[in-house]
Amino acid sequence: TSISMLPNPARDRLTVRHSKDGSLIMNIYDLSGRFVYQQTIPLGKMEMNIDISSLNGGHYFVKFIMNGKTVSINKLSVSR
Repeated sequence: TSISMLPNPARDRLTVRHSKDGSLIMNIYDLSGRFVYQQTIPLGKMEMNIDISSLNGGHYFVKFIMNGKTVSINKLSVSR
């Protein structure tokens, strides 16, 4: 089971694809560990386009959580 984020680096939109059997919570943190964004990917939705235009350009960590457990941590670059 994997999670992918495309494109990376991203501008205003990010597509998340996964093969997990359940809903996912996607939390985005800046490099200092400050929480900056959250999106829930509902059960049965294996691909979702996410508006990240509110994020400043830079580098982030994206944590995916399912059933209260971290299932993946990815790096994301946002270019402006």
